[in-house]
Amino acid sequence: LQEGVEENIRFARLIDEAKKATSEPYLVEAHIGAHAPFTVPDAGLEMLREAVKATGRGLHIHAAEDLYDVSYSHHWYGKDLLARLAQFDLIDSKTLVAHGLYLSKDDITLLNQRDAFLVHNARSNMNNHVGYNHHLSDIRNLALGTDGIGSDMFEEMKFAFFKHRDAGGPLWPDSFAKALTNGNELMSRNFGAKFGLLEAGYKADLTICDYNSPTPLLADNIAGHIAFGMGSGSVHSVMVNGVMVYEDRQFNFDCDSIYAQARKAAASMWRRMDALA
Repeated sequence: LQEGVEENIRFARLIDEAKKATSEPYLVEAHIGAHAPFTVPDAGLEMLREAVKATGRGLHIHAAEDLYDVSYSHHWYGKDLLARLAQFDLIDSKTLVAHGLYLSKDDITLLNQRDAFLVHNARSNMNNHVGYNHHLSDIRNLALGTDGIGSDMFEEMKFAFFKHRDAGGPLWPDSFAKALTNGNELMSRNFGAKFGLLEAGYKADLTICDYNSPTPLLADNIAGHIAFGMGSGSVHSVMVNGVMVYEDRQFNFDCDSIYAQARKAAASMWRRMDALA
């Protein structure tokens, strides 16, 4: 655990050094990451508190993804999950809590009062068969994530909406479009810059879609178009900080060599995992 926390600190400081070394905008930031609270003893939470304080970063942690996380905290510590983290000053406006399916009402109140974020990972939850988060409408700062199940936020929003409706939830596509765009607020809090609007002073991050809409496309119904119509296949071009990184459906770098290296790395990892069995 200590080695993992130290790795987090080193990475954050590498970013700090890189920022000082150049005037060019830096496109990478760090959070202090930990796995689920049931894997982190109080001594580990103290390490995380010191790491957050020393680096000025927020905490990124998966919590209440499964009921076991909650029952473990109650059994061994006599506390709700986030109440235990808050005891170590780990819940604030830079905190990112992933999943949160089984957070108590008190934990949700704490999350909202501290202005922290909950990131909902619909496809990952379905894949891991952990259940459903029935409290999404109670979350003040709700964003969407993938938890590594693909890198397609269009699909993530669709799954989040349809799974919610299947579970009898009251929310409509506009609520999940808001959760999707809330990622800009997460970026702002961690990069110290403005994201998400086409206005002076905001970062020039744009996704341009080629979407032949069968019905009028309006500000009032764009969430419905994302849920029922457009997808990642609609993306024509992408600009990051004023630089086109994907244009006319083509990347400006060699994808084939990257995929070739990825296949070799995956095969190597599989061999190492087999050796552990």
